Amino acid sequence: MNHRVEASADASPARPKDRRGETLRQRVMRYALLALVVYLIWCGTLYFSQDRLIFPGAFSSLARGGSPTPPAGVERVMLAMADGVEGTAWFAIGAGRAPESPGAAVVFFHGNHETVEGASLLISEYTRRGVSVLVPEYRGFGGAKGRPSERAIVADSVAWVEWLSAREDIDAARVVLHGRSL
Repeated sequence: MNHRVEASADASPARPKDRRGETLRQRVMRYALLALVVYLIWCGTLYFSQDRLIFPGAFSSLARGGSPTPPAGVERVMLAMADGVEGTAWFAIGAGRAPESPGAAVVFFHGNHETVEGASLLISEYTRRGVSVLVPEYRGFGGAKGRPSERAIVADSVAWVEWLSAREDIDAARVVLHGRSL
């Protein structure tokens, strides 16, 4: 008695299925498709919100609600920029500084997620030491007019430094740029 089992060439072993009736290949494909959809949603979110990511301070509640009020001893300065947009900044003269006694000055550029309002402590520390401080507001931030861009920030910064350097109570050779983030 000779038993011989012959396998047919087209017979393939059944693929194991999970309790849902899916094969491993189907499950991997489903997860890959899900990952692709999540990735595309993430890319779309980044694309459509890139201004908020690059200039978050321009979209703060303060930016939509008006200009912050400067603390005592700090004045709000308005300056017409070359393109006609009105720039705004806070300025405080250093202790003991006057046209007869000009001194050093700092132009402080606040961070990307900040407004001039966050510089109050820094202003008081510099002015207490006799250093004048100018804190320009970026376009679109803190109630300032305009739309932020690299070109506008650079042009506005140059205009503010020129304005500060032209003051009689400032030693133009001792103007220092200080900032964070941007």
